[in-house]
Formats: sequence, structure tokens, C-alpha cells
Amino acid sequence: MSISTLEVSVRGVRSPVLTAGPPDGAEAVVFVHGNPGPADDWRDLLSRVGELGRAIAPDMPGYGHADKPKDFSYSA
Repeated sequence: MSISTLEVSVRGVRSPVLTAGPPDGAEAVVFVHGNPGPADDWRDLLSRVGELGRAIAPDMPGYGHADKPKDFSYSA
């Protein structure tokens, strides 16, 4: 299953999101990476799950290819 990338921006912070499977699926499996990993950690599994349904994995702010603003609060 191929993986594509889309970008979202929330309050000016850009974050890429890896996606697989049908883009119009009503439900999705969401893979959230750990600290300090990126969404790429899920690439192999994302492809496999995408064969069964929609799967997405965002890069959280400050990680992977997402924006890393200095004034952003990275606390949980």
C-alpha cells in the first residue's frame, strides 16, 4: 500500500501527516509517535494497515518534519 503525505497547519504550526488507505474512510487508525520519534517510525505498519482501512500518522510539533517553533509549549 502506498503512503502519501498531506500537511496541516494549526495556529501557524505546520505538521506533515502520513496517510494510507482510502482517504474518505469514516474511521481511521491513528498512530501517534513517542518522544522523541517521528511519524516515520510507523511507516511500515501504516502501509500494512492501509490495506485494511484508513491509517494516519502525524508528526507532532517539534518532531520529525513538523515545525519547531522556539516559543511553542512542548509539555503534555
